[in-house]
Amino acid sequence: MTQSPATVSDPSETLTARQQAILPIAALAAAGDLARLNTALERGLDAGLSVSDAKEVLVQLYAYAGFPRSLNALGELMKVLDARKQRGVRTHLAARRTALFRREKPCWLPVLQTRQSYPAHR
Repeated sequence: MTQSPATVSDPSETLTARQQAILPIAALAAAGDLARLNTALERGLDAGLSVSDAKEVLVQLYAYAGFPRSLNALGELMKVLDARKQRGVRTHLAARRTALFRREKPCWLPVLQTRQSYPAHR
């Protein structure tokens, strides 16, 4: 039996481009694939992910993938930021205070909630 793709009628149930960029960043950093992580970070920053959001994702990763992989991924983020600066590409540091300091859902929460196997954080 084949399943047809689910249609989403409520826009609040879809992920923004910024939120969609989080998944490959987290997955490639956890796998330790720094070459592909570089590209994913570029795409994420181009999609509107702020530097603070990218750092938050990579810092949270240490609990799941280990400190060395998290630290290597943060180093790769710094390389990406240096390369963007040399090319003259403007990068958003943080348009607003990051979710870490606000009383609302973190930017990566919708990504986790789309996965059926992970419980949603409250």
